[in-house]
Amino acid sequence: MTLLNPDGTHTVAHVVRNFGVSNVGLFDKTEITSIAEYYGDQLRYTLTDVIDPTNRASPVYTTQGFYDRASSITTGNRDDYIIGGAGIDDIVAGDGANYVAAGAGDDAVRGGVQADHLDGGEGNDTLDGGAGNDYLAGGQGNDSLYGGWGADVLNGGEGFDRALFYEPVFVHLGAPELSTGDAAGDIFVSIEGLVGSSGDDVLIGDNGDNTLEGGNGDDVLYGLDGNDTLSAQGGGADKLYGGAGNDRLIGGALTLVEGGDGDDILSSGNGNTLRGGAGNDTLYGSFGFNTLEGGAGADQLVGGFGFDWATYENATEAVRVSLSGAAANTGEAAGDTFSSIDGPGQSLR
Repeated sequence: MTLLNPDGTHTVAHVVRNFGVSNVGLFDKTEITSIAEYYGDQLRYTLTDVIDPTNRASPVYTTQGFYDRASSITTGNRDDYIIGGAGIDDIVAGDGANYVAAGAGDDAVRGGVQADHLDGGEGNDTLDGGAGNDYLAGGQGNDSLYGGWGADVLNGGEGFDRALFYEPVFVHLGAPELSTGDAAGDIFVSIEGLVGSSGDDVLIGDNGDNTLEGGNGDDVLYGLDGNDTLSAQGGGADKLYGGAGNDRLIGGALTLVEGGDGDDILSSGNGNTLRGGAGNDTLYGSFGFNTLEGGAGADQLVGGFGFDWATYENATEAVRVSLSGAAANTGEAAGDTFSSIDGPGQSLR
């Protein structure tokens, strides 16, 4: 099917089981309702813009109201308006300034190089603004939002939502004006989690309950207030600081893990220093060579496999420590218990 007449008003209705090639010229007053190939349970749309240099009117594409099935939509380089149905949509908008409302379902939407408005709607959606100053709205569900380059607005909406980054960043949820790199100029609304890049990232939460995830590279994660979960299990020498609240910190190899105030749970791989801070903390050395420092409070120090130390070298008062029972312990060791610290090659210092 081909539209070639640029002078009239053309409306192309829903075309299903169109397994051949359909070329549609987007001329004056041409409205594309939908063009699709029907593959099993998925409708696949490929909408290619053929632009008349003297006429750049914006077309409208929609899948609403035809099938509540999965849809795959790819557009060209015009300013597109796309409304998804109730199925699971995979939408790739072109390089215009696009508006996409994906609708219900766990959708994947990617914008172009200009300022896009992407709305995930209901479901656990993944939105990628690309370049440009974009507005991303996750809607209901647990959404993943990639702002990309540009000063973006990331609005997670209801649910537990994350902001993710392709390039190294310094990002502060509580003070976004301090953010740099891929996060420079970004505004965060209802974002609870941050996921770093493969480079060296600094991820800082706010006073709520945050999830911070470092990738490869030498990452620094600060949970601040709230009951946070910090994870940095990729390559690199990472530093994790839980801050106030009952936090869970999971480090990889060569990591400094500090729980801060609150009853924290700390774990790590090989070659790490774990510091519980104030509160009744639980420290897991896992495997390898680790140093465990409970700090104030009645802590549990579990060395795991390898050569592990329980240390009180930073205690502010004298301590008495017995590996055989907590009743004899005093000072910062009061109430502390030990597991896999007293085996061969393991000790106190």
